[in-house]
Amino acid sequence: MWIRNRWRCLLVVILVGLSLPVQLVQAADSQVTTAQQALAINAQQGQDLQHQLQDQQAKVTQLNNAVANQTLALQQAETKLAANEAQLQDLGQRIKATKVDIGALKTDLQGQLVQLQQRNQKSSLGNAYADYVLGGQDIAEMVTRALAVRKIQQVTKSALQTLQQAQHKLTTLKASQQDQQAELVAQKSKLVADKAQLDQDQAAALAQQTQLQAQLAANQSMTQSLQDQLHQAQAHQAAIEAAAVAQRQAEADQHTNDAPVEGIGSASGAYGAALDANLTPAAAKNEIIQNALQFLGVPYVWGGTTPSGFDCSGLVQYCYRMAGRSMPRVSQDQSAQGQHVSLGQVEPGDLLFWGSVGTAHHVAIYLGNGEYIHAPQPGENVKIGTIAWFRPDFARRV
Repeated sequence: MWIRNRWRCLLVVILVGLSLPVQLVQAADSQVTTAQQALAINAQQGQDLQHQLQDQQAKVTQLNNAVANQTLALQQAETKLAANEAQLQDLGQRIKATKVDIGALKTDLQGQLVQLQQRNQKSSLGNAYADYVLGGQDIAEMVTRALAVRKIQQVTKSALQTLQQAQHKLTTLKASQQDQQAELVAQKSKLVADKAQLDQDQAAALAQQTQLQAQLAANQSMTQSLQDQLHQAQAHQAAIEAAAVAQRQAEADQHTNDAPVEGIGSASGAYGAALDANLTPAAAKNEIIQNALQFLGVPYVWGGTTPSGFDCSGLVQYCYRMAGRSMPRVSQDQSAQGQHVSLGQVEPGDLLFWGSVGTAHHVAIYLGNGEYIHAPQPGENVKIGTIAWFRPDFARRV
């Protein structure tokens, strides 16, 4: 409210005949430009934060999945360990039982050996098996006895070998299971370590996500504050430009009536003098610039080519037409006129362009001292801008 009243009072002062220096117009433009740029920077920061937050959310989701997968892998490893441990215990029991059977068979064989040795003392041949075979009543019985003895020996030997092979197989299998158990234990240890690292990464990612959310909330809060500042600056600028329009209209009415209008005529003259005083000598003598300055405050109109409303290229074309010079209608064609000039060598009256030659999307007339006059965009009026705040891409000298 204070700003609005301040600029309303300034407008009244202007209309009663005081001068409106060009610095006020430039200051108003600068305030708007600064507010717009701050809002644009804040918006870009907001977009960057949104992208960072989206990336962080994706990272958190991936880590959540990784932690879940790692937890499942740990459960599976523990299940394998338990199953392998059960197999080891079973193998141990079987090895123990086989050892008992081997021991029993050895004990039986030792008993038979003792019996044979005891019989051997009464044997005529010194061998109980031989005595048994030769004790047959006839050849057929002796052959039968010999075969029986041989079979008994083979069965006993085969049983012992089978038990020994079974023991060896079980021992080898147990060793393999023990190796597998050691490998499973190592795998589980690695899974536990990896999960601990994933848990740590997950916690860090969640903390970063929370921080980004807080930054984004602060950015969104700042957006409203910057928008308020922009609206205030635009109201300030509108008051200045309205004063300029009123002065220009008063001057036009004065010329039409061929008689001075009290108060307003002197203000208009003072305003024009103030403009000229802030221009370089070259700019003050440049017809294109002088033509353009009289349209300060004219509203931007899309496709506008008359003092009732201009777009950027319409303003340039109209000023050239006033000087008796031809100029294409649109900025794309205007950007191909004349010769290229580096931005470091521009002079008052040169045309500044944004974009590329043949595809330029904006044009302004250079005033000197890093300033230019242009019709900026819908919702704004013809005004003076600065290269420092809105830098062109190239210049042409027509």
